[in-house]
Amino acid sequence: MPKNLAVKIPEGASFEDASCATVGSIALQGIRQCDLRLGENACVMGLGLLGLLAVQMLKASGIRRVAKWLSILVLMMQFLPGLKQPVEPFQKGMGWMRC
Repeated sequence: MPKNLAVKIPEGASFEDASCATVGSIALQGIRQCDLRLGENACVMGLGLLGLLAVQMLKASGIRRVAKWLSILVLMMQFLPGLKQPVEPFQKGMGWMRC
């Protein structure tokens, strides 16, 4: 493994907590690349692990959010923190929601 891809786990952090850091940094990098400012709008395509993390980060940043889910399974997760009711009725496994 290259040295620039290895990070020492801080004292007191568990392996489980440390393993989430990379996934969170991927979502954060996507948001940074968009160069969004307070009061702007963002659309998150897909509400898998990265999409859900991105929604939470955008919410914390004061960005207005809308998300497109691509799977019926996500419909069952719509009550996770930061998510609201679907904007349009569920059709063919895909739909939009304000989040």
